[in-house]
Amino acid sequence: MNLQADAQTHPSSPIDNLHGGNIKSQPFNVKAGAYKRGQVLQYDAANKRYEPLDDATKADCIMPTDIELSADASVSVYVGGDDFNLAAMDFGGLDADAVKHALRAKGIHARSWQVR
Repeated sequence: MNLQADAQTHPSSPIDNLHGGNIKSQPFNVKAGAYKRGQVLQYDAANKRYEPLDDATKADCIMPTDIELSADASVSVYVGGDDFNLAAMDFGGLDADAVKHALRAKGIHARSWQVR
């Protein structure tokens, strides 16, 4: 199953509560399971797929939508962006500052802000 054909750069979306700046997405293999919009993922190199975050230092990308996968599948995830909203992100119960720091190294910048 391929839910996104290729990489895309998305324009700013001022009414979106997850991001407010330019973002980039890329399709990658994601482990079967249920995911929430804004959930931070990590890469599992042994299985060559993304999975839910369980180590803040491994934060790598962000799930753009609620989705349930019955099997591993290619899904477009956010791999870059300059204005993600911390309040709309799911860190899997891990320390938000540690996750934010790891994401910054990947080109994903997050801060707290509100939709007006």
